[in-house]
Amino acid sequence: MKSIKFKFIFVYLALVFLVVIIGGTFMLLRINAMEKKKAENQLASAAKQIAEQYLMPPDLVNLYDNLESYANMNGAQEAYYAVIQNGKRLEAYPDTDRRATDPSIISASAGTAKFTTENSSDGGAPRMWYNYAYPVFDGERVAFVVFVSVSAEPVLDNLVTMGATIFLTFMLAMLLAAVFGVLLAGTMTGPIAALTRRARDMAYGRLDHELPINSEDEIGQLTESFNEMSRELNQSMSAITSEKNKLEILINNITDGVLAYDDGGRLIHANAACQELLNINSAETVPFSEMMELLGVEYRHIRDISSDLVKECALTGGRYITASFSTYTDTQSRVRGLVIVLQDITKHKKLDEMRKEFVANVSHEIRTPLATIKSYTETLLDGALESRQTAEEFLEIIDSEAERMTTLVKDLLELSRFDNRQMKLIFSDVDLIQVLKQSIRQNSVLAGQKNQVIEFKSIDGQKFWMKADAGRINQVFTNLISNALKYSSEYSGVEIFCAESPGEYRIYIRDHGIGIPREDLDRIFERFYRVDKARSRAMGGTGLGLAIAKEITEAHGGKISASSTLGEGTTMVLKFDRNFKPLEA
Repeated sequence: MKSIKFKFIFVYLALVFLVVIIGGTFMLLRINAMEKKKAENQLASAAKQIAEQYLMPPDLVNLYDNLESYANMNGAQEAYYAVIQNGKRLEAYPDTDRRATDPSIISASAGTAKFTTENSSDGGAPRMWYNYAYPVFDGERVAFVVFVSVSAEPVLDNLVTMGATIFLTFMLAMLLAAVFGVLLAGTMTGPIAALTRRARDMAYGRLDHELPINSEDEIGQLTESFNEMSRELNQSMSAITSEKNKLEILINNITDGVLAYDDGGRLIHANAACQELLNINSAETVPFSEMMELLGVEYRHIRDISSDLVKECALTGGRYITASFSTYTDTQSRVRGLVIVLQDITKHKKLDEMRKEFVANVSHEIRTPLATIKSYTETLLDGALESRQTAEEFLEIIDSEAERMTTLVKDLLELSRFDNRQMKLIFSDVDLIQVLKQSIRQNSVLAGQKNQVIEFKSIDGQKFWMKADAGRINQVFTNLISNALKYSSEYSGVEIFCAESPGEYRIYIRDHGIGIPREDLDRIFERFYRVDKARSRAMGGTGLGLAIAKEITEAHGGKISASSTLGEGTTMVLKFDRNFKPLEA
């Protein structure tokens, strides 16, 4: 029986069968015991009356009347009595000795009344009798025993009739139990079958259907709980699907490359970034072993790879990446696959190289004046002090080199403040035209020394108002103008002109000097970068001026750029947002 419905009906019928059988058997046994007890009491009463009457003169009484009246009252067809003394019958009716040795007589002869049942056949059908023996005492001695017996056939007939009634009742109960069992099993197993079908639908992903609730009992509560579980599972699956889609979108759109392999080395997932980083058309066409070789890893099996392995490798084309290897396990901690995250560190590498170059440049820039100061100082100590003219020349050189180091340190500190966001700018409403004119006046002396001309082309009354730190903007203009004068020949000129649009101000500073090679234009704003190191150092530059100018310009929301033609000159372009609002404002 695979169906729970048939199991339930079988158990239900078995229970009813046991209850009816046990109840009927108990009832029959109970009735039989009651009939025996009733017969014992009535036979005892009849025996006592017979004993009392027997002691009277025999001609005055009929000893059988009392027993016969009891037999007739209970429907017994036969009754018998005997008066026995020392095993001999003194009186009996009807006249027979077939019961002279009944166990009750033996017990009564010993002084104890006793009730027994007797089965006999008398050569015919089996019969049952109720027997009772009553002792009559003469002092402490049993004078005689009164023995009475009646047929138990009426009681047996009643028991048979009741047994038949119980059997009919049993059959009717089993029939009704079968009907009600089918109905009850249907009410219980019907919702369970519906729940089973619904669970099968859920296994196939159909989670949006709810079962009707037809009752408020435990089955109804189970159905409601199942519907609630279905709703929660549907929401959970929707959330998981949404998160999965988000994760896929995130993985496919992040700049880091992601590769996922199963424990057999088969590719599970690869985003577009990994193919770009590795410069391959498709990660699926690259076997696992070749991918490991490409990443500089010698392992041939995923289980051999450490879960915290990080490998840095250089690829063709000057690109550097780091590959982070992470294995994932199942519930038994067995390795089931590998995830590789690729990160492009080319910029970091270049920044590190720039940092190293910067340190080398700083060391060189400081070492050069220090070497000069040390050599001239040693010369003075060796006796050059005796010549005043020589000593004065040496001291002037030492002062110049010290001033150069002071300027260098000052510029480095400024850049450090910009890097650490510690440079405090004092913003106010500033007219860039007026600041530019002030810077031109400050550089006019330098221009006059080389017979150069600074030509400022502007419209009368033109104003470039914006929020700015006037001192720092002046520092930018002064640096660019002084550079234009330094790297231009005598009798040349520097042209400065302004332009504006609805969104920005533009300032152009053009010289007619030596120019800058095209390959150096993108690097002139790097720290310590010089196109002609020897000439720049000879002119007293630290190589930090343009870097500082760029930091100040960007702090004002502006941009600085350069265009140049080698041998013809250079044009510096400053662009400022006329609606710039500093963070401090």
